[in-house]
Amino acid sequence: MGKLTSPLLICCLLSACATAPVQMDQEFTYDLGGEESSPSMVGGAAHLVGWLTGHFDNHLQVLEDKAADAAHPHSRIHSVFLPVTNPALGEHLRYVEQYSDEDPDKVYRRRLYRLRDTAGGIVSLEIASFKNEAVTEGALDNAAALSTIDESQLSWKKGCEVQWTWDAGSYVGATTPGACRVPSPSGGTLTVDDDLYLSATELRIQDRAHDEHGQRVFGHPEGIAHVLKRAAIFRGWAAMRDPNDPTRWIGAKPIVLHDQGSEVTLEAKDGTPLPYVVRLAQRVYQESGTPILKFTVRAPGATEFIAYTWVEPDSSKVGVNLGDFQTGMTREP
Repeated sequence: MGKLTSPLLICCLLSACATAPVQMDQEFTYDLGGEESSPSMVGGAAHLVGWLTGHFDNHLQVLEDKAADAAHPHSRIHSVFLPVTNPALGEHLRYVEQYSDEDPDKVYRRRLYRLRDTAGGIVSLEIASFKNEAVTEGALDNAAALSTIDESQLSWKKGCEVQWTWDAGSYVGATTPGACRVPSPSGGTLTVDDDLYLSATELRIQDRAHDEHGQRVFGHPEGIAHVLKRAAIFRGWAAMRDPNDPTRWIGAKPIVLHDQGSEVTLEAKDGTPLPYVVRLAQRVYQESGTPILKFTVRAPGATEFIAYTWVEPDSSKVGVNLGDFQTGMTREP
């Protein structure tokens, strides 16, 4: 097979990544409009919850830390905010699932968020954990999965509410200093503080915890927030020529990727593994600072690409044609 080449090949040498399929079958809708959709027009909670929807990932920050040889590199985290319709619990609800290392199986937090308008234009975000996390099974694929849970199945984190204010085109959020106190897994009590920022395209999270002696338990040592970019969802297809019958094409199962660094090992529609991994990721060419959207093809377990192509970051389509293998992805509206 031939290779697609590019001057950006220098910035394409990444280590192998997990090939767990990205869980994002649930479609998300959110309003990222301009002044006509500002909080003063639609109400704070209604506007904020629209932005707090979809997938966010700090893939680019992780690459920047690596390029800069940062003393304290950020871990890779992915956050999903799913709309929940459950009038008994409130009007503005989000199911939140967060996982690490680009692996949807490494979920480290499941929460329910409830947003309320309060005095002075402040939006209060209340946080609940699930007494039995089994009730969240399938929530990312089914919007109705949490529509019947009730208060008895939740544990609200009193004192851990995040107060959000609108400031010059974005939201700034914070917990009340020292108010969020939770049991430590090792015994005792942790004090958790959170500072957040949300724009139409970015979510920043700076959370930290200290024990009763003031010792840091978690949080970035230098106080640098995790910077998660809003991920665009792409859906696509792939097909390879049957090596045993050159007149026949083998179609792959539908592909779903996001543009902040996700990949999948392809399978035929009957479940048979195919010898290709496709990956989609926003990148920045280090020397010039040029942003790109990169689409790669490699063999399972390999670190070198069979081929790759790149397009403008906001492109609606990207694809690769290698003759015996073809694939294409289209951005969701």
